[in-house]
Amino acid sequence: MAGEDAPLPFPLPTTSSAPAVPGLPGPLGEGTYGGGGAGGKFRVSPDELAGLINQWEDLRTDLQTAWDQSQVMVGVRGPGTEQASGTMAKAANTSGGAYQEHNQAMRVYADGYIKKLRAALNNYTRNEQASQDLIDKVKRNT
Repeated sequence: MAGEDAPLPFPLPTTSSAPAVPGLPGPLGEGTYGGGGAGGKFRVSPDELAGLINQWEDLRTDLQTAWDQSQVMVGVRGPGTEQASGTMAKAANTSGGAYQEHNQAMRVYADGYIKKLRAALNNYTRNEQASQDLIDKVKRNT
């Protein structure tokens, strides 16, 4: 169903250069992110996460372009007025409609995944800033 969290049809990159920090709810911590459910864990650095966001935004743009170009797939008219022309046009329009429904579901999924990736990056950035603020405060008081 559109908008539901579902596992990705491909593995997400992992990195060994950014070890997971237990209990940290950001991209360097272990947790579930994106559309995957249990077992959908991955580790990325903030720069890698920003790159993933860009890749998903590019995918969403490609999906929108495909949607725009698919309009002709639901406006098919038969070449004649006989039954065969009407039947073929109806079949083509039905197929085009199914394509558009699938495309819409993929765009909704991509939008949701981008939001989750951005939330993870923002969470990491907030945690990093809070840690830096605390370090700065300790340095000022010593």
